Amino acid sequence: MMSRFAATVAVAVAGFATTALAVRLLGTSRYGTLALGLAIVGLVGVAGRLGLGTAATRRIAAMRAAGDQIGIEHTAQAVTTLMISQAILGSGLVAGLIYFTQREHGAAVALLLGAGLGFLLLGVSTTAAGQAIAQGMGRMVLMEVPYLVLVLLQLLVAVVLTVLGVSDIVAMALGFGAAGALCSVITGGLIRGTLSGAGHLFRPAARHAIELIVLAGPYAVAAVSGQIISRFDVLVLGLTHTSAVVGGYESTLRVVDAFLLLIPGILMAPYVPAATMIFTRGDPAGFRDLYIFVSKLAYLGSLPLILALLAFPGVVLRAFFGAHYPVARGIVWILLAGYVINLAFGLNTQALIASGQRRVLAKVYLVALVSMVGLAFALIPLLGAAGAALSTASSYIVLNVGVGLALFRSTGASPFRADMITLLLTSLLPVVSVLFVRGLVPHPSVPLVLFTSVGLWAAWLGVVLWTRSITVKQLLELIPRRRKRSEGTILE
Repeated sequence: MMSRFAATVAVAVAGFATTALAVRLLGTSRYGTLALGLAIVGLVGVAGRLGLGTAATRRIAAMRAAGDQIGIEHTAQAVTTLMISQAILGSGLVAGLIYFTQREHGAAVALLLGAGLGFLLLGVSTTAAGQAIAQGMGRMVLMEVPYLVLVLLQLLVAVVLTVLGVSDIVAMALGFGAAGALCSVITGGLIRGTLSGAGHLFRPAARHAIELIVLAGPYAVAAVSGQIISRFDVLVLGLTHTSAVVGGYESTLRVVDAFLLLIPGILMAPYVPAATMIFTRGDPAGFRDLYIFVSKLAYLGSLPLILALLAFPGVVLRAFFGAHYPVARGIVWILLAGYVINLAFGLNTQALIASGQRRVLAKVYLVALVSMVGLAFALIPLLGAAGAALSTASSYIVLNVGVGLALFRSTGASPFRADMITLLLTSLLPVVSVLFVRGLVPHPSVPLVLFTSVGLWAAWLGVVLWTRSITVKQLLELIPRRRKRSEGTILE
């Protein structure tokens, strides 16, 4: 888990540094052309991955549990075939769109940009394939390596061009392409190592690729629905209100979203393959226990952030956006309600994925999507940002109730087990305490917020251990230890 957190932070910092160097070196006009190509790379990469990574991860984990090495290799061939195909398609899109929208650069520049960014997309695509395969094999550390290498190589290109004073978009695009090509080679080696030297990894596998696309269909529906649920409120708000209202709400939403999905996001990657293997082996009790344990960890790790946003929203938001940022505490509290309920239900979507309930998952997400669209159009024109927050929070509630019911019916797993309820009820102690502290301090500072939130969380952790909602032994088992390469671990 710590390796995943460190890699996430490193990727974010390196990506920001690369963008800053590119803008300084190229200027806003030339960087705009490059940014258009990079946007296409991002869109094609996301569109091509929707559902495929989840489908490949779950299929590999299930085959791993069954000891089907040939099936694992076929799935790996399928996912690499699909990812390389989207890179070829993306290269043509980059060249075509740049040629038709940026005619001042000419056909030669458009082709070179398309070639360079096409190889970058190849790196992004093979990285996504490597992450899905490593995740399915339980190799969590290797899952983080490929994309981190790609981002660091792009940063190296920007640094070298800046030192040499080469302010040319073609040079930067070709440099990024070289980084993508090199990362593809590195990722291929890592995948072969993960699969114990599997041969013919990049051999075209059309039949297996089609099977994977069919398997990924419901996951793609859920992924698209999830993306719309998380951003449709901002779209409707932008259509019906001023840019100032949109900017204030969207930035607040980003902070709440980043804070309260951070820990669940870190836990999701190792949880899905581990839960899939347990479910495939026919251990329903173990499946339920793992779901509850990981859900407890998600809530436990998120509580300091909940306390900070609940009692000190102004301090938190102005620490990010400046002293004059207009803080709407009511918006933060409405969003918090939805996100805390999401945490209370735990990793139910991932548990449903691990149990193989693909079509049920897609149906539930479609219901939540319809709920979001209806509430957004009904509430946002009348209530503005408050309506946007209400539609988002309500949609999270609808989604979690639907997924929770589907999970209980299919596996018997439910977050409302005695030990989980105890954990949730005892968390009211730090919540009441932090609100009491807030009432005593009229002008809190950032150090006070950190000290209060972490201090109350630490005291609550003692209560959690005393009630045995989580035991010391369980927490110690999270500490990474050396293992044989063939062994997987949920939080490696």
